[in-house]
Amino acid sequence: MKPNALLAGSTGLVGTELLSLLSSNGYYEELHLMGRRKTGQDEPGIIHHLVDFSNLQSFNTGKPIRDIYICLGTTQKKAGGKAGFFKVDHDYVLNVAKWAQENGVERVCLISSIGANPKSSSFYLKTKGKIEQELIALGFRHLCIVRPSLLLGKRQEYRWAEAISAKLFPALSFLMVGKLKKYRAVKAEKVAEAMFYFTTGLNKPLLIAENDKIIEV
Repeated sequence: MKPNALLAGSTGLVGTELLSLLSSNGYYEELHLMGRRKTGQDEPGIIHHLVDFSNLQSFNTGKPIRDIYICLGTTQKKAGGKAGFFKVDHDYVLNVAKWAQENGVERVCLISSIGANPKSSSFYLKTKGKIEQELIALGFRHLCIVRPSLLLGKRQEYRWAEAISAKLFPALSFLMVGKLKKYRAVKAEKVAEAMFYFTTGLNKPLLIAENDKIIEV
C-alpha cells in the first residue's frame, strides 16, 4: 500500500516544484497540502488544508502521514521585518515539525540554506541554523535537511538581487570547482527532486545534504 505525504508550503519556488513532482510521479497514495491559501491544483489524490500555522493543535488530515516536506519560508521585506521573518521561518516550521512528531510521522524533510548556522552573524542564516537544531532535537526517526545555494527559477514575486545573481552565477559556474562547488546556483526543480530522493531513501536518523550533494542527484 502506498504511503501518504504532506507538503507544508506549496506556493513558493521549491514548494511549487515539489508539488508538481509529487502529484505526478505516483509514489504517494494521497498528497496533503498544508497552506494559508489553495494552490488552484485540484487533482485526484491531492487534498487541500487551509491552516493557521500559529495554531495546529486541532489540525487533522484524517489519514496517517508517513512523510512531511517543509518548504515554508519568506523574506524580511515580505514579512515586514525580522520578527515576521522569524515567525514564518522558525515558529511556523517548528509548529509543523511538532505536529509531525505528535502524529507519528516517520520522515521529515526541511529545506534550509547553505551556510545555516545558529551562531552566524547573519540573522537569516542564524534563524535557519536555529530551526535546524530544534528539529534535530525532536528526535525524528528520519530527518533530512537540504541546504541549497542560490535558487534558480521563476518566483511569483520579483527579487532584484536574486534576479541579478541568477544571471551571474550560471555564467561563473565553471569557476566553482572543488570546495567552491557547493556554492553553485541550483534550479528549484533540482532541489525538489533531491528532497524527494533523499526523503524516500532515508535509512538513517539524520541526513544533511549540502548544495553539492543536491546538484549530484
